[in-house]
Amino acid sequence: MTAAIEAALFLLAGIALALVVTNMLGRNAPRPPAAGAAVVQLEAVAARLARALDGNVQFVRLSAGAEMAEGIAMRTLPRTTDEEAEERSPRRPRHTDTGAS
Repeated sequence: MTAAIEAALFLLAGIALALVVTNMLGRNAPRPPAAGAAVVQLEAVAARLARALDGNVQFVRLSAGAEMAEGIAMRTLPRTTDEEAEERSPRRPRHTDTGAS
């Protein structure tokens, strides 16, 4: 009886380890271009809206589509290590040369 319980616990530990490893590998796996599809949909909506308003398609695309697409991309695309490092580092003001001497 003890051997059966021990074998069951060993099996459960193996399954848990397999799930953890699969989850870790899944984070680094390439993802489908969901943000790209969202941008295409937003551009189509922007074009329809511009036609309905008799406005400029480019203006509607920039004002409505770009901000939404950027927000979708930020949520769906995996972050790079450079972006993570940039968030952790303190912001330093840029030195601007006024040209006065």
